[in-house]
Amino acid sequence: MKTVLKALKFIGSSLDDLRNFPDEARRAAGFDLYAIQSGFEPSDWKPMQAVGAGVKEIRIHVLGEWRGKDTTVLEVDV
Repeated sequence: MKTVLKALKFIGSSLDDLRNFPDEARRAAGFDLYAIQSGFEPSDWKPMQAVGAGVKEIRIHVLGEWRGKDTTVLEVDV
């Protein structure tokens, strides 16, 4: 069975910021982003309700602390 991945969209400098992570942290972020694309939760996250509903802070604990934000947008046909 083939897994259909959700699309990723990087806003502002977020892709450049991710590319500036150390290799190990970038790799860990990649695994978490793949999990999100596949419909699963990232390995470590917390809700960011102050930012908006459905926003999660992804936390990476490799060579220090690295953080990113994930917002899931559901497409609905009416």
